[in-house]
Amino acid sequence: MTFKDKFGKTKNVLKNAKERVVDQFDKVKRQKFFHEFNATKGEVVVTQECRKVLAKFLYFLVTILWFLGIGEIIWAIIMYFIMNDFSDFMSNTTVSSVITYMIITCVVIIIYNTIFIYIIECYQSAQEEDNIATLKISHVWLKVIYYASYSLVVILITLMIWLSHYFHHFSNDLKISFESHSNQYLKNEKFKVAIDTIQWTYMCCGYNSYEDWHKKSTFHLNSPNKEWLKKQFNSIDNKLLNKTVPFSCCQRQYSSLCRFYATEDTVSINTVGCVDQVNKSLKPYMQYIQRYRLLELVMLFVNMILIDLIIQSLHSQYDAHVLPPTARFPTLHVIAMFLILLLLYLTTFTTL
Repeated sequence: MTFKDKFGKTKNVLKNAKERVVDQFDKVKRQKFFHEFNATKGEVVVTQECRKVLAKFLYFLVTILWFLGIGEIIWAIIMYFIMNDFSDFMSNTTVSSVITYMIITCVVIIIYNTIFIYIIECYQSAQEEDNIATLKISHVWLKVIYYASYSLVVILITLMIWLSHYFHHFSNDLKISFESHSNQYLKNEKFKVAIDTIQWTYMCCGYNSYEDWHKKSTFHLNSPNKEWLKKQFNSIDNKLLNKTVPFSCCQRQYSSLCRFYATEDTVSINTVGCVDQVNKSLKPYMQYIQRYRLLELVMLFVNMILIDLIIQSLHSQYDAHVLPPTARFPTLHVIAMFLILLLLYLTTFTTL
């Protein structure tokens, strides 16, 4: 066999191998999950295999979102125990509002996602069975859940904005309640216990500072206490006794040596106001809740994009009879969702 014959034989083998690769590539292109993007129309090919993958991923995300809804109950329980310190101090409406709204969010998300999971399961079953009639019904229900998602987005955004404003309202309400109840400190045991609990728990004194107690003429020690202190400490005069703070203002490490009865020396007492201390303690929890809501919104937005692609693909294949089925990628929706998330971040986190 001449060199020319060997070269021709090798050339034919390579040509046949190339044809087999091209045929296999075309087969995968026609039958498997494959993307084609038309930059002019902004359309992407979403085949039946592609819809199966999207549906499985969508089911996974919705399941996670369902568990995030359950997580709202855990947050509500945590906030209940944190806010319980203020139950005897502030109005029940003020304290329970944040708990109520978190439970409402939990209920709404769980109901939404339970229905969503059921619809996806029905759609997946119809797709496996290739039942066109059931697929068209699932198509309608997917549209319903898609538009219902907008309502859930509005609810979550409203709750995020409300929580941010509530935090400021809570701070003002705390200051007003503290100032009002401190006037009754020696007269009302319930208010006394509530104020002492807050001051001891948050290591603070007064609503703005420890000097707030000096302005309370109704708090200055009554005569029996004055006489007792004078017997214990001969150097204390009436002027110093008028600069008294509650014992709950004492720093914990100085509790046995605290000079709460004469605060010219502030080494042994807490000087920071309770409003600032409470806000400082509650702020991280509020931010965690807001981040939690942002995560729920991000997952909800991703779900909406996936549903939209599946809906368009079903419409293209079974209503418009376009093969391969296509879907316009929701670029404007993605941009709008990103701007909404950015705006929420700026308006809720920067104001906390």
